[in-house]
Amino acid sequence: MSISENKSKFCSLLKTKNREVFDELYAEYGSQLYGMALQCVGEEKLANELMLITFTNIWRELESFDNTKIEMKTWCTMMLVKSFRHCFSSTDRFRRNENQITDNTEIDSFI
Repeated sequence: MSISENKSKFCSLLKTKNREVFDELYAEYGSQLYGMALQCVGEEKLANELMLITFTNIWRELESFDNTKIEMKTWCTMMLVKSFRHCFSSTDRFRRNENQITDNTEIDSFI
């Protein structure tokens, strides 16, 4: 089943933490989110780490997703931004230098 075939059924299965459906979610949105992650952090290794954190958070928060209020792609993008902000504010490991990101303007442009 693809996301576009039956969004409601897909979301219901996803909320049960069905691994195959979660893999489909990753296949559908992973490359787009990776591109955004790479733009945020500017380095492949850090982008991969951010993706791992993001999809872990998506898995953990699946129950909170409501497909009647928000599109899955938008919610996943918001989860990426949330993960980035959390990692960026809790540690300085994603900042390669002082000039890379000076405010949230770049991040907010993804939403």
